[in-house]
Amino acid sequence: MVKCTNCETEITANYCTQCGQQYTGRRLNFRQFMEDYVNSFLSLDRSLFANFKIALLDPRKLVENYWNGFRNFYYSPNKFLLIATIFLGFSFLFSKNKFLTLTIDIENFSGQLAFLLLMLPLLTFSSYPAYWGFRKNLYEHLVMNSYNLSIWIVVFSVPSIILGKLDVPVLEIPLFIAFIGLTLYWNARVLALSRWGKIWRTLLNFVLFSAIIGLIAYFSM
Repeated sequence: MVKCTNCETEITANYCTQCGQQYTGRRLNFRQFMEDYVNSFLSLDRSLFANFKIALLDPRKLVENYWNGFRNFYYSPNKFLLIATIFLGFSFLFSKNKFLTLTIDIENFSGQLAFLLLMLPLLTFSSYPAYWGFRKNLYEHLVMNSYNLSIWIVVFSVPSIILGKLDVPVLEIPLFIAFIGLTLYWNARVLALSRWGKIWRTLLNFVLFSAIIGLIAYFSM
């Protein structure tokens, strides 16, 4: 009889029925070591692709799953932000501290962290009043926009790097507008139900987003 080393449940197959720990029953050798090594990377790739696929195709399912207290099946918003930070770091590295048309160059401070600290509150404080009737609190909007910002940073990081290398400034502003537009529309896909609801909520979100930026610029002068 073999007992699980994690929860001491009797194991009768390749997995513990209580905690899910895998059991091979074989002594470690080079072949098994390499299989585990390769499978770890392949599993990560499949998991990463699956999570970003659901974020693009069915964002409501992803966000509501987290809102409703379910964990560890889909990536958490923090894990999405971590992945986005890595992609954003490559964009700043190869594009001279730029993401599309936005340049962030702060001495003794991480450019990608500054970008996240700028964009995430802007998106959160603009979506909160734009979707007031849905009765989601500020923390729920923060979670939604963490997913939101992360997925579009990953999507637009490659074009940003290409623009930085090719030096095509004429495409920077249209791509940045597309980045903002898709980001704001993503929130509508999570919260708004009808087609027209998505459109007018996105427009309202854009107006509030622009107003907040305008107020920050005004008081910064």
